[in-house]
Amino acid sequence: MSSIRFLFYKGVIEILLFLNEVKKANHSDIYKKRFVSSRESLSTALKALEKVKLIKRKVVETRPPRTEYSLTPSGQKLARLVLEIKSLIESSHSE
Repeated sequence: MSSIRFLFYKGVIEILLFLNEVKKANHSDIYKKRFVSSRESLSTALKALEKVKLIKRKVVETRPPRTEYSLTPSGQKLARLVLEIKSLIESSHSE
């Protein structure tokens, strides 16, 4: 996989920005936002983000066990850059 191709998977940018906002979330919390159309698509996006170390996955020992996702420092940096690009685009439309 290209080092940047995963960014264009459906919902990846939205997931990054959501985790940047809420700090941590479980699979269901992210799925409820409807960034993707299926749980399978969400799992694919999360695995891609985890593979390139933009998010970390933590299994919480509860009954039943829960999985939490949060941004790594690299994920936080990328989220800030995406927000900066978004702001730049929005400001150019207002000129």
